[in-house]
Amino acid sequence: KVVLNLAPAQRVSSALLETVDVLIMNEVEAGTLSGEAGQPLALARNLSNRHHLVAVVTLGGDGAVAVAKDQVWSVGALPVRVVDTVGAGDAFVGVMAAMLDRQAPLPTALHRASVAAGMACEARGAQSALPIDLDVDGRLGDLPPPRLVT
Repeated sequence: KVVLNLAPAQRVSSALLETVDVLIMNEVEAGTLSGEAGQPLALARNLSNRHHLVAVVTLGGDGAVAVAKDQVWSVGALPVRVVDTVGAGDAFVGVMAAMLDRQAPLPTALHRASVAAGMACEARGAQSALPIDLDVDGRLGDLPPPRLVT
């Protein structure tokens, strides 16, 4: 699988996007790529349909949405006391990519990535705040699993 994290926000060619299986971006990056303003879910649907990829939009403290073909998944954010958000995006993308590499289903990868991103906000720094697998395992129950959106 080819996973592209569109950070920093920029426009990329349609030819490049045709080679991507999973596109991960935040709300600002989604708007920049699409060249339009709109709701994150609508932007993700548009990008997913147009480029035949899984489009994931992270929503900070509101979690994330993922669009894959005709399925839309929504996951919340782990409730945490925020110390520093600098490593949250990296934690999300890294865990999402690792889970997909392990052949995990999209909702499982999305859930675990959201938990890891929240945990990364509980400490200062980027790399030093990244949680390890065992710690993420212990917090999965603190966040409801993704739900299928109609």
